[in-house]
Amino acid sequence: MTAPEAKPGFDAIVPPESLWRNEVSARVALRFAFRRPAMRAPQLNRPLLVRLSDKHATPPAAPAIKASKRAPRGELRHYPYGHFDIYHDPQVKADQVEFLERVVKEVPAPGR
Repeated sequence: MTAPEAKPGFDAIVPPESLWRNEVSARVALRFAFRRPAMRAPQLNRPLLVRLSDKHATPPAAPAIKASKRAPRGELRHYPYGHFDIYHDPQVKADQVEFLERVVKEVPAPGR
């Protein structure tokens, strides 16, 4: 990510003592180049929650919006933040918990 918000945003969610390395192999770029989440969304038979930061610079929002609309059980939630700011808002977390509690209730117990 090369947007001005990327480095400070990323630094804010990774603790200084983290051993995680901000690296990826070059071959991963080939996978991202051909990834089209909206194309397979109509076949997705699971609940899908898409949380969209409306003020982010990367990645583009259009594919996520399209995927949420095309998925039979897709839901889209908009938040007035940049890409990394979404991780610090209690409402975003509450929305995710609400979604999980609601959709887990729909899952039948094994053997039923």
